[in-house]
Amino acid sequence: MKKLLFASVVSILTASAAYAEHHEKGAAEYAAPELTGAFKSEDGFIGTFLPAGYLVVSNEMGVAGFIVKYGAKDGVLWFKNLTAPPDATPEGAECAMNNKGKYNYTEAEGNLTFSLIEDPCTARAEAVASANLMRMAMPEPEAE
Repeated sequence: MKKLLFASVVSILTASAAYAEHHEKGAAEYAAPELTGAFKSEDGFIGTFLPAGYLVVSNEMGVAGFIVKYGAKDGVLWFKNLTAPPDATPEGAECAMNNKGKYNYTEAEGNLTFSLIEDPCTARAEAVASANLMRMAMPEPEAE
């Protein structure tokens, strides 16, 4: 099961990276990876900020729900969805995949919080601005 999940996430990320390189060449305002690691929300979703500038949002079981391209620099973060959240309306999905949102972020004592600078996508702006994420510790490697 873990291998299947890992293979699924890798294939999604590979396709997303190719899409992003083709469609957004030179569009990144900030370089990743100022912000990396896995964070868990109070309502159970997990956001994993990858060094390549991708955010994978998954449920507690590790099943990826959607993927976002991001950049971070000097406490400012931008997001642009590569795939839409499963609960997004068609209009919300289109907005999130065609527009960037910009936020201030802070990480203090393992808590990651955001404040809106600008985002034309209301649903994403509300979700991001209300998110309070706790940094997750990396699991110990399994003994063989």
